[in-house]
Amino acid sequence: MQWMPMAILTAVLFLSACSDDRGVYQGYVEGEFLYLASSQAGRLAALQVDSGSRASAGTVMFIVDAAYELTIVRQAEAELAAARDSLEDMKTGLRATEVAAIEAQVVQARATMENSVLQLKRAEALYKAKSIPESQLDTARATAEADEARVAQLLSQLATAKLPTGRDEQIRAQTAKVAALRANLDQANWRLGEKTVAAPDDGLVYDVFFRPGEWVPAGGPVVRFLPPFNVKVRFFVPEADFSRFALGQPLWVEMDGRAEPVAVRVTYLAAEAEYTPPVIYSDENREKLVFMVEARAETPGLLNPGQPVTVRTKGPS
Repeated sequence: MQWMPMAILTAVLFLSACSDDRGVYQGYVEGEFLYLASSQAGRLAALQVDSGSRASAGTVMFIVDAAYELTIVRQAEAELAAARDSLEDMKTGLRATEVAAIEAQVVQARATMENSVLQLKRAEALYKAKSIPESQLDTARATAEADEARVAQLLSQLATAKLPTGRDEQIRAQTAKVAALRANLDQANWRLGEKTVAAPDDGLVYDVFFRPGEWVPAGGPVVRFLPPFNVKVRFFVPEADFSRFALGQPLWVEMDGRAEPVAVRVTYLAAEAEYTPPVIYSDENREKLVFMVEARAETPGLLNPGQPVTVRTKGPS
């Protein structure tokens, strides 16, 4: 099993944490791996990387088949479009052609009314001259009044035609429906987007757990990925030396195969002591207490997980 060598290495380094030379400590490099996965289950459609490859931030790592999610998105889009059209119909009046027809009727009715009013004035003049009987005047007056009523009626129809066709409560209900369908579409798009997983940062692909064609469960890691800033040095400091360390303090790391030490800075100081090896606490054995310290390289990419290192508080002279 892969964890056995690391466990043994950790134990050995833990037991050798106390150095005869103050300011020199033994440690190891550890990686905080990212296990990239899709929140949605499906068959792995494409794998864009392989073990040992490097990827830049935003690079597509793998794609899970999204045929079903794409169908749901299209359905949600169609439902939202239909609901929006219905809402617009409720907010507006009759169609433009229908409104134009009523406006034409108003124009015609006004012309008729103006003619009947003119005929009424002539009839009134002729009646005063005793040229026509009163019945003819009454007929002209009735015609003018009818034509005026017709114009008023058409103007009322025109105003109604320009009002929203839906009642206020219907418009509110339809507005809420549009908002709900928009949320459904957003959710469908999110699920579709979850089928394509990209690198969150620059880094190195350490392992690939699935191959194209295999079924990937929801949340099942497909790629084990390590950004360079997720690499840290871990070592243990005797209680007597722990007060010499502070967050942000510069340290220097030496390793086999590299001539120059790597500059790191302390990023974590344990709040509680540990024993090495486990013993019953007493004033006589307090020198066996150690504190864990972690540090990260100022220049990423120079350290490899699992690598044993020597940590020094003093840099090269």
